[in-house]
Amino acid sequence: MLTWSNKRGGFVYRKAYGSANLELGVPLSPQSVFYMGSVSKQFTAAAVVLAAERGFLSLDDDVRKDIPEPPDYGHVITLRQMLHHTSGFRDFFTLIFLSGRNVSDFNSTDEILKFVLRQRGLNNVPGDEWIYSNTNYFLLGVVVKRATKKSLAELATENIFRALGMSHTRVSTMTILS
Repeated sequence: MLTWSNKRGGFVYRKAYGSANLELGVPLSPQSVFYMGSVSKQFTAAAVVLAAERGFLSLDDDVRKDIPEPPDYGHVITLRQMLHHTSGFRDFFTLIFLSGRNVSDFNSTDEILKFVLRQRGLNNVPGDEWIYSNTNYFLLGVVVKRATKKSLAELATENIFRALGMSHTRVSTMTILS
C-alpha cells in the first residue's frame, strides 16, 4: 500500500496493490486491515515503558509484584528480562502445542494466564540466555492492566496510537496472544 500526504495531512495519493484473498480474488484496498502478529510487541514494550515513566511500575520489578500467581522458580524475573526475552519463561504457544491443544481452545486472557502459570520450571536462569518467548509479552500485557488499571488496548490507544494519528489502529486479543 502506498500513501503520500501533503503538509496539511491530506492524502495526495493512496493506492493498494496485491490481493487480500487469493482464493476469492479480493484485492487490497487502502482500507484493508492487517494482522501484525509479533510486530505488535513494540507497542506492548512502549506501553510498559510509558507505565514505568508514569510511576506505575519499574522495569526492574519482579513480575510477581503484579502477577503473584506464578510458582517460585528460585529466581527473580524482572519486567526488563521479559522485554528482552531473557526471562526463561517457556513459550506458551509451544506449551499449548505440546499439550495437544490449540490457541483457539482458549476463550479468554484468564484461561491462558492459568495455563501459562502451570509452568513448573524455566528454560534458563533469568538473564542468562536469550530465548524468544511469547509468554513474556502476554504476561507484560497482564502487568500493564494490573499496574495501570487500563488494558493494554486502552493504554496503547490513548497514549500511542492517538498521539501518532493512528486512528485505525487497534490492539486485538490476538495481538496480545502473539
